[in-house]
Amino acid sequence: MIDHQRYSERLLHNFHELDLEERLLYNRKDRIRFTDKEQFFFEGCLDIPGQMYRADRRGLYDAIIKYEPRHCFEIGTGSGGGSTFFLASAFAELGQGKIYTLEIDKSNTALRNYQMFLPNLLPFVEFVIGDSPSLFLPFIEDSVDCIFLDGAEDGRQTLEQYEFFKSFFKSGSVIMAHDWNSEKMRLLKPVLENDPGWEIEVEMDQPESVGFIVVRRIR
Repeated sequence: MIDHQRYSERLLHNFHELDLEERLLYNRKDRIRFTDKEQFFFEGCLDIPGQMYRADRRGLYDAIIKYEPRHCFEIGTGSGGGSTFFLASAFAELGQGKIYTLEIDKSNTALRNYQMFLPNLLPFVEFVIGDSPSLFLPFIEDSVDCIFLDGAEDGRQTLEQYEFFKSFFKSGSVIMAHDWNSEKMRLLKPVLENDPGWEIEVEMDQPESVGFIVVRRIR
């Protein structure tokens, strides 16, 4: 039997969190209530599991469409069906730009997923294997337009990632961060909030998000 309260909460999350009964109910009843865009952000790529709430996914996508960065450097690829998919899809919508995404998975599961299910997005994504943002150096020209921080649940590690990119930021650079109110962002959060050079553009929290922020460099 379906727990309707849990099901309602999961409709704010994503399709891959639904169990079989919930998926049947969604396809039979609730999918038609969603706009095409809502379906896109909720379902993602059905063939590749992905995380993040649908509002977070939309936040990522909308930021790329709004600011039109040349590139976005992402920490944390996973299977490629979550943030990576929506960042790459936004660049594809623009018809230019690229996401460079870092993941420790040496088997490169995400690349295989894209080769099999999303070959149309391959021109807009570069998969980098490893655990250090220094691996992005060959892809950084003069400055960094955009980064997305969603690595391990380790505040010190996240701060170190920010420090790596710090010298490459310019006016207009964008930082997006997931799990904004968790241990992951505990040390970085006060740095960004107390630096007058960064301006908060978007901030989301429960119930629509586990914590997502977009900040933009204004000077």
